[in-house]
Amino acid sequence: LKAAAKKIRDPYNPQTVYFPSGVYLVKGTLKVDRVSLRGNNAVIVQQDPEATTFDYINFWHASVKGLVFKGGKGHIAAVNDNLDKSLFFVENCKFFWCTGTALMTRKGAQSTLFTIEKSEFIHCIGSIDSDSDWTVIRDVWIMNNKDMKNSAVIVNRHGYMTVDNLLGVPLCNGQSQ
Repeated sequence: LKAAAKKIRDPYNPQTVYFPSGVYLVKGTLKVDRVSLRGNNAVIVQQDPEATTFDYINFWHASVKGLVFKGGKGHIAAVNDNLDKSLFFVENCKFFWCTGTALMTRKGAQSTLFTIEKSEFIHCIGSIDSDSDWTVIRDVWIMNNKDMKNSAVIVNRHGYMTVDNLLGVPLCNGQSQ
């Protein structure tokens, strides 16, 4: 996948890596720098239960669209060294079965507009953990993992968060939830 990500560039936008429909196996974390990810319902399966699939280490404007993520500790983590006015968009994605948080902006991503739209989070321990100036969650479906304990599905650590049209399906086991 690492070699493919370097070669598969969108001919109309060289800052975009396009994943055609198919299943892509990943073991470990892929560091991503200044690139957007697009797919046609491509499924990215993380085989390492302790790894986050994509770790954005630097971006000004990035987006992730049309991908399906499965497994691992997390799917996408992002930090931008507090660059001024950064944008990070997630749209039409599906996130399944992560043992940690599916989407996360870490400390240092404060000057970021973090937008999640038209996406699904199914059986993840955590769905969204934001340390951005402004987080927008719109038209999202969240079904937590029934084994979730002492944690939240959505966490806002900094700035503003707006939520529009969220469908939450709580799965409870009756213990520490």
